[in-house]
Amino acid sequence: MPCRQGLAQHDARGVPPARPGAAARPRVQPRRVRPAGRRRRAVRPVPGAADPGVRGRPLRPRAERDALDRVRAAVEDGEAAAAAARWPDVGTADIRFHRAVAALVGSPRVDEMIRHLMAEMRLVFHEMGSPREFHEPYLARNRRMYDLLAAADYDAAERELRSYLDDAEAQLMKAYRDKD
Repeated sequence: MPCRQGLAQHDARGVPPARPGAAARPRVQPRRVRPAGRRRRAVRPVPGAADPGVRGRPLRPRAERDALDRVRAAVEDGEAAAAAARWPDVGTADIRFHRAVAALVGSPRVDEMIRHLMAEMRLVFHEMGSPREFHEPYLARNRRMYDLLAAADYDAAERELRSYLDDAEAQLMKAYRDKD
């Protein structure tokens, strides 16, 4: 999703809207990164985990397979984009990955929340210096998360997701501190 679309979706959420025809990109304030991380952590789409977090209706086997196929496709797209050194496309695949993982919850409300959150995160990603330095470490972790989910190792997937999100938030906050 291009930056301008993220802006259009979030003008009511405290991110200044773009002026028509302006190429400026507003800076997302660091104080918004931690709340975004908390919202993302609230959605733990691991069907068999001991504490599954926010859950919708259980997915039917076909719907779960389709959602898991979207996770796999996002992982493969990210890997292919990295192999071609298309790092902004890796960021796009990463956003698709998180949306697909959240879709495993089986809740339209969660899907909508994640859609908005990922648009906000797209703006945060633009604050990172090098897309490669930011996204590259998560390629293998996205693959690992997919492998755990595909193997129905939900407890390990839950732990991996929590560690992944904690590490991403720490990396984002460090990048903001280093910029200031």
